[in-house]
Amino acid sequence: MTRTQLHDLEPSPLSRIENRPVNGRQEVRVRRVTGFDRRHGGFPRRLSEQCRHALMNGAHSLEAAGLSMSDVVRVVYLVHDADAFPACFPLLRDAFGDSRPALTLRLVDGFDTPDVKIELELIARGPTPPS
Repeated sequence: MTRTQLHDLEPSPLSRIENRPVNGRQEVRVRRVTGFDRRHGGFPRRLSEQCRHALMNGAHSLEAAGLSMSDVVRVVYLVHDADAFPACFPLLRDAFGDSRPALTLRLVDGFDTPDVKIELELIARGPTPPS
């Protein structure tokens, strides 16, 4: 994702950012990141498109905290349709590159907002401060 793409999107309206120190390092949790597309004012119909927007929304939130997707150490994906999730794999490779964070895939019956097809939680850690 380019810097322009990140700044064109604001974080998902449902997302929450928690920033706290853990073992002397900054840990940022971005929860409830959805694929809401602010440009079009709604959720795309396909899971893969929502995944793309969720990743951009999450990257934007991390950037606001001084981190990037390469700082992500764990991702939790919540999806309703596991059969459609493999379409997200190329997007995940592009978003995380060589960092390969741990992942959890949770299947859910549905979401509070009916049009949501995917929700992310990103856990990122900043660099260890010099001693």
